[in-house]
Amino acid sequence: LYALGEWHVMVGGRGFLIKDASLSTSGSSERPGHIKDPESGRSVSGRDVSVLAPTGAEADAWSTAGYLGGLAALPPRFSGCALTVPRAGARPDRLGRCPRRMR
Repeated sequence: LYALGEWHVMVGGRGFLIKDASLSTSGSSERPGHIKDPESGRSVSGRDVSVLAPTGAEADAWSTAGYLGGLAALPPRFSGCALTVPRAGARPDRLGRCPRRMR
């Protein structure tokens, strides 16, 4: 998703306001097994990871990396926002500069 202007989005049951940025989510909730471990070639299951970044390519690449290796797999100077929800109803874990949550 590229949000041109201001958009209200939901991630892990929480609402966020994003502006002029891209949002990508990688996970297995819609198509289980489609993300493969690059070393073994086997399907991976984990927590869904959503990334907010300046471009769609960055958001897509970082959300897949975060899904495969967790938020720790993102680089130390990661300039976007990464969110993952550890379990249903829990607050998302965050990394980077994330927008304020909407009430």
